[in-house]
Amino acid sequence: MNTINRFVTGFIVAASLLCVPEVRAQTAANRSTLYTQIDTLFPDVSVTQISPADVRLSLKNIAASSYNGLTDGTPTMVGLSLLTAANPSAVRFMRINADNSVSFLDAASFLAALGPITLDGTVRLTVLTNTATSYTILATDNIVTLNNAASVAVVLPPLAGITGKPLRIKNLGSGLVTITGNAAETIFTFSAVTSFSLQQGESVDLTATSAYWIAQ
Repeated sequence: MNTINRFVTGFIVAASLLCVPEVRAQTAANRSTLYTQIDTLFPDVSVTQISPADVRLSLKNIAASSYNGLTDGTPTMVGLSLLTAANPSAVRFMRINADNSVSFLDAASFLAALGPITLDGTVRLTVLTNTATSYTILATDNIVTLNNAASVAVVLPPLAGITGKPLRIKNLGSGLVTITGNAAETIFTFSAVTSFSLQQGESVDLTATSAYWIAQ
């Protein structure tokens, strides 16, 4: 087990044990025995009792380099400060990366990592503006605007794997925008078609199904 996973597992188990009311109600001698057992089972976690109501967990025996430059924090009565970013100048958000290293992100980077879902639960869609005479829409696109005086050819992404995906397309330019399904995939407007057009100012909302696009 790598360092990060070992610490996280040990901390969660130890914290869970310490929160059990029956454990907190034990005699001082029994609690001391439990703390010793936690120290033995989880060598990366240290238990310190300030008072029966204030039992703290902290890091030990782990080099700071194992935490991507992070250092041990100092537990407080309000909460447990397990890791502290080196000289943070603003609020940081902790992220465990795919390689199990730990990074601290600023607010902008954190929101970018979240993608279209924001902290308040709303959906933040990306808007792409294309000024060329052709564009193949990506499966990750949300809102696409086209702006060209000449005709614009737009190809939708393949339906495979994106069932339920919403997509909005708007023509801002004076040129006609022709939207075509990928590899002759159909688009259901008033009937099933393989392409349709948008005049300047017109827009369409599309939803992908496993068999065709639904235009609204």
